[in-house]
Amino acid sequence: SFCTFNKAFLEVEELVKKGAYVQTIFSFNTQSINSRFGKAKDFIQLAEKITNNYPFFQEGGYICHLFFVIRGHLIDSEFQSLC
Repeated sequence: SFCTFNKAFLEVEELVKKGAYVQTIFSFNTQSINSRFGKAKDFIQLAEKITNNYPFFQEGGYICHLFFVIRGHLIDSEFQSLC
């Protein structure tokens, strides 16, 4: 959900400061839809700036999620473990 992105990025920033390797994965909608919570391109740039990794992008679909891979665990933008 777009409304969780700013909070998620704050948490990711703290993890990176503690030495975690974080890889961002943008769903198709997340990488292409601007919302009242921010522009897609700005979130992409922020992800790269915080993690020092170029984000991965999903090729299609209708999910509005931002995912992070942290120490081998796939986490969604609401910080719920998916695996």
